[in-house]
Amino acid sequence: MKAQARSVAFILSLFVLILIGLPPQPAGGQDDPKLQQRVRYLVGRLDAERYADRESAGSELVEIGLPAAAAVREAARTGNQEVRQRAKDILVAIGPQAEQPDLASPDRRKRIAAAQALCRGMPNYALLSEDGQKNVDVARVLRRLAAAVSADPDLADDAHAHKLLLWVGDRLADAAKADYEASDLGLYVAGEFKQLAQRHPLSPLAGKTIYDAGEFADYLARFPQGFYAPRARYCQIARRKEYCHWPSDDEDDPGREPMKIDAERELAEWPKFLKEYPDFEGADDANYRLARALEMQGRLGEACARLRLAYPDGDMHQQSLERLVFIMDVKMDARGVQAVQHAFDVDKRPDGELIFPAAHLAAVVHDLLARKLRRSGDYAGAAAEYRLAARSAEPVRDQGPQETEAQRYAIRPPAMRPCPNMAWIIAKQAGPEAEFCDACAALAGKRDGDSLYRLASLIYKHPPVAPPGAMVCQDGFTFIWQISSYYLDTESAEYHQRQSRYWQAGRLYQRVLDEAPRSGSAAKALFMLANCYCHLADVEVNNSEYWFAAGDANARKALELYRRFCKEYPRHELTPAAAKGVDWLTDVCEGDDSQPDE
Repeated sequence: MKAQARSVAFILSLFVLILIGLPPQPAGGQDDPKLQQRVRYLVGRLDAERYADRESAGSELVEIGLPAAAAVREAARTGNQEVRQRAKDILVAIGPQAEQPDLASPDRRKRIAAAQALCRGMPNYALLSEDGQKNVDVARVLRRLAAAVSADPDLADDAHAHKLLLWVGDRLADAAKADYEASDLGLYVAGEFKQLAQRHPLSPLAGKTIYDAGEFADYLARFPQGFYAPRARYCQIARRKEYCHWPSDDEDDPGREPMKIDAERELAEWPKFLKEYPDFEGADDANYRLARALEMQGRLGEACARLRLAYPDGDMHQQSLERLVFIMDVKMDARGVQAVQHAFDVDKRPDGELIFPAAHLAAVVHDLLARKLRRSGDYAGAAAEYRLAARSAEPVRDQGPQETEAQRYAIRPPAMRPCPNMAWIIAKQAGPEAEFCDACAALAGKRDGDSLYRLASLIYKHPPVAPPGAMVCQDGFTFIWQISSYYLDTESAEYHQRQSRYWQAGRLYQRVLDEAPRSGSAAKALFMLANCYCHLADVEVNNSEYWFAAGDANARKALELYRRFCKEYPRHELTPAAAKGVDWLTDVCEGDDSQPDE
């Protein structure tokens, strides 16, 4: 396969050179020390005092061609204003591959990037004045466009490239225009797809029309190594009618099973696909679907291992991070999360291969495990995990946010990615959370009513913290994304309840009433239990379908408890507040949900 790929790359390189009107360059051009010494001398002469010397140097560099391109590109980047302009003109004169050497690269991503850069670098000549348009070398513009489209056929549908091709077609000389209109590019621009298929059946643009029609099997049979081969194969495996680099149909929604995934079949197909097309721009999409298939088969640890992987130029970081956290938060118990953390520690990978730096991922997992242990009542274990989370993120703990103001507001691809501030945020939260869990652990070991009341009040007053993995950056702006299924209706009642501090506190207040009804804290525990049910009825606080459905019942329970308090403790200092709650909830339960007057 590698030998075949190298052969295809060589043929593509040769085709591009022939297409743009350049003879194949000798392999030794770049390595000939005498020639390169001459090139360096000529590049230096581009800044000579005499105009004739500058012109002569430029002409000779054009004659040398591609072997001179690297040194000329460097001059175009670092020289003074005149040298930079002369160097750019020389690169244009040498040909498209001199401007963008990656046009013939064996790496698909580099070819596409070079083609797009070449196309973007050409102005809209139609906007120039008539005199300005006359000075444009139309044939050279056509060669540049043809080279770009050859490397990335998608550019044939690009609005800017299409306008340039129409402009070129109108200004070519008669003979050249006839040749252009009969070429595959001219026929494609004119929309003559039938003639294109008949005259140029092996043209990449003829293949593009087959692919665009959704005839993936036909395309792969005719163009097994064609530009659209990985996309066609992707659509075959995913059972899609067209390839979209960004997930659709809610496949990236953490609360829903992916649509149209045949887990058993895709588990067999995606690993072969990723091995065959490692430089495909949608490799991250394929990896994500593979992870979802593993998840559907119950292989959660393997799914997490897949979701943490990053692919060059991928845009699935956000979805992968969301799903990774979702699986560990919802579908795994504490032991499962610990196994994932151990597997991550054993399978050490460079940060460049991960959606997030390894230390940051470790902080996220420890933070998530701490939340899981805390919800189950293991406060001591939770405190230990919070401290491990802080230790994992220690390199950035005291450095503050890791983005400068300029970075924060800079638009950069991919449009959405995990925010580098996350580890810093977790580290800042972990210390206070560990102290909170230590305080809870000290009280949880005691059985008297007053200790239970203090533990319940500690939980009741503790503010919620954004879940791990929630911080992302979109177009340079930081947002909080809710990842947990707490905001969905797919999980059990117990899961939703354990996510709510009011439910956890209410359970402890109820224990005070059941186990220590004569303690000094019993009256306040009854009042606070009513408050907990009142908060649970507030759908703005508990934003999920589960709490929506339970809202009326929780409001009636709060009303019942406030009335009970007023009856059992008519002279208590909290009785006026309880009576106010009775008045408001009576109106709410009868249909008037206006807020009570302050």
